[in-house]
Amino acid sequence: MNVRKRMHPMMIVVSLLKAIKSFFFLIIYFFVFGWGDSSLWVQMIQVVFIVGFILLMIHLFLKWLRTLYEVQENGIAVQEGVFQKKERYIAFERVQNVQKNKPFYLNIFGLVALRFETGAEGDGADLVFSALKNEEAERIEQVLDTARMSGFIRQKNHLADEYEGDEYAEERSIHFASTSKDILKASFLSFSYFAIIPVIFAFVSNAKDLINIEKYEKGFFEFLLGSWQATILISIGLLVIMGIVGVLITFVKYGNSIISSDNQRIYLRSGMFSERHFSIRKNQVQAVKVHQSLLKRMLGLASVELVTAGGIDEEMEGGNTLYPFLPARKATEIIAELLPDFEIRDESVMKHLPRKSLVARLLRIPWLFIACFIVMMIFYRMYWYLSFVLLIFSAIERYLDFKYSRFLINNDFIQLQTGGIYTHLTVISRTRMIEMDVRRSIVKERFGLSTLKATTRGKPVNVEELSDIPDDWAREAYNWYSERRPVFIVK
Repeated sequence: MNVRKRMHPMMIVVSLLKAIKSFFFLIIYFFVFGWGDSSLWVQMIQVVFIVGFILLMIHLFLKWLRTLYEVQENGIAVQEGVFQKKERYIAFERVQNVQKNKPFYLNIFGLVALRFETGAEGDGADLVFSALKNEEAERIEQVLDTARMSGFIRQKNHLADEYEGDEYAEERSIHFASTSKDILKASFLSFSYFAIIPVIFAFVSNAKDLINIEKYEKGFFEFLLGSWQATILISIGLLVIMGIVGVLITFVKYGNSIISSDNQRIYLRSGMFSERHFSIRKNQVQAVKVHQSLLKRMLGLASVELVTAGGIDEEMEGGNTLYPFLPARKATEIIAELLPDFEIRDESVMKHLPRKSLVARLLRIPWLFIACFIVMMIFYRMYWYLSFVLLIFSAIERYLDFKYSRFLINNDFIQLQTGGIYTHLTVISRTRMIEMDVRRSIVKERFGLSTLKATTRGKPVNVEELSDIPDDWAREAYNWYSERRPVFIVK
């Protein structure tokens, strides 16, 4: 017999932490730096914060008390509302993705945050359990899986897969598990070692209030500049500390990362003390993105993002991203294993933009440079020439964007690559695309160029744009998408 239950009382703490996060800097300003300030307006704001905090605690307690859920055979019924009772029902057939997050403040109590994505728009579209016991979360997921195996779930669109009970009994296949070598690479590329710099500045700033550092500064710098051995030793020591901090931060964030899958879902796990779990329905993947910074391109690494119809909780930032420091070749192999229906061709076989695209980009008005130049001439006239650094950087970025932009139609897939310093390769299936848009301005018309936009489902809607492509490429893409309507329309 199903009974209505409440979430764990830690739901109150989780909601309180989110509220504190929203007003963190104001709280620090008025209750840390402003504590003891006799100004009337400061004291009034402090009183408002204290009263608001008390009312918030009462509201959160009543919200926890009046929020009940009941797990049924093929869905979950939820009752909530402090002053006005609301009831809603989430059918398991609507659940597309499952997110499971274990931040350290929940993990130490054996709790987990669970989120069911439905892919619908608006507040309340997804079902969120802020704090559940691990056993309860597993029970809910087991009921969800049982519903699938029993035949209760059927996709209602023409892309639906026919579910068979024995498919769900199949064990997961592990495609990637992070190693110590991967963590070391990630710690170098994530630049997390720079996190120690603000800590050092904060330490020095606070130390000035306790001791008179200024009288030691001159002697310290004279000693440092007068002894190259001391300079080298201190520099090495600082680099070692930064390296250790970087490895620790990366280990906590990306340690024990695992990419696995079964016939129907992709499972992503990462984190040590704060674990993040994300499961994605394969037939809900709308597009695949491969991201590479300039440094990652040089080292042959890449980050793969799966674009899904559901949204990502703010606590699960990067939840639908595979391990962000995968070897580029390995990333392509993993995509082929996870999503056999997606075909990704090598960058070398994609079409390059013609030279007239570069000319059109370089002739584009540099509005940011003009604005910067005007500001420098008004306020910092003696440094006016520095604004031209921005112009040079803009020209280099446009050239790199031209150099790395690519286009390819491969059977039922289109590949678009954009970006210079950061490149983004997107692979979209024609069946997943909801709109193809071709535009060209008066200037582009003179060069025979167009801008192509491909739209897929997502929260928010995912739009990929490739600018300054030849008209015949745009015509090819539009006719490819329209299939039975081979008519080229330019907006």
